[in-house]
Amino acid sequence: MTSDQTSPSLRDVLNAARRELDAPGALAVLARGDEVHSLACGVADVATVTPVRLEQQWPAGSILKVMIGAVLLRLEASGAFSLDDVLANWMADIPLASDITLRMLARHESGIHCFGEVLYHLPLTLLRHNATKRWVPADNIEIANHYPRYFEPGQGFHYSNTNYVVLGEVVRMATGRELSEHLHEMVWDPLGMADTVYAATEPFQPLELRGYAREELGGVDITEAEAWSLYGYGGAILTTASDLLKFMRALHGGQLLDDAQYAVMQQAADAGHGKGYGIGVQTFSRDWGSFLGHGGNTMGYTSGCWYFPDEQLHMLFCVNRGFVREKSLMQSLLEWVRVQ
Repeated sequence: MTSDQTSPSLRDVLNAARRELDAPGALAVLARGDEVHSLACGVADVATVTPVRLEQQWPAGSILKVMIGAVLLRLEASGAFSLDDVLANWMADIPLASDITLRMLARHESGIHCFGEVLYHLPLTLLRHNATKRWVPADNIEIANHYPRYFEPGQGFHYSNTNYVVLGEVVRMATGRELSEHLHEMVWDPLGMADTVYAATEPFQPLELRGYAREELGGVDITEAEAWSLYGYGGAILTTASDLLKFMRALHGGQLLDDAQYAVMQQAADAGHGKGYGIGVQTFSRDWGSFLGHGGNTMGYTSGCWYFPDEQLHMLFCVNRGFVREKSLMQSLLEWVRVQ
């Protein structure tokens, strides 16, 4: 990856967006063909005033779902299961499991409650407590089952991290191996994504790029309160800009999926307002561009990896402030690269 540290215009754009979002630091990569613009700005650690570096690892949250989507389609092709199989084949104790297909889970059409919606409204003391506990998928599912379903299976759309925790269990039961093993074997290892880990169960070094909470939690460094084992396959991934760009290029360049699988990945449930959700990917149609990929939110980080097919443009970014609205950042980056 080339580093565009000499471009003040891109630095100005990224710094302005970072300040608008009240984020201590930010990084972004814009890649089109052999042309790559990359930049890091601001601070990774407010206490030590350590700068953000492009090589730093960060939590990419639900961007993990895109990688899981690719693995699901590869496993389906291998005969491990069909996306139209019902959940009851493996987890009959989940309510209405006979009416929920794997496709519904992958496209958030199951109606199962999102455990994350419970987590994100907890006070800071409970969040820190959650981070010290070793959560297993059954815990996530139990939390979700305490709350009413959003709708009957297949009768609506509601984003739910629980769907992907359940899919992780289905993969384990159907193949006899953890989903993280398949991620390594099918995606991360072949692509040389050596700095990408499944943080729920795999070891990692302390994060240099610290995460800062939303204002209602005091805007504090919340890095150690990120409950990776609770996020599970809903978003417990640590990665780097370089690794993520490798993945994006491989996915949209035909290295991971054949044309038919790539088309199925984009067959989306209607999420309303020009949004769709396919097999692990979000799709958007806006007056400023059509794109697909995924955003990633954790308590202290907001990130995104997006592909604009009409322009063959890859865009990825991260700011170390949790749950901010990234639309203006995306638009600013897009406007900048379009005039290059």
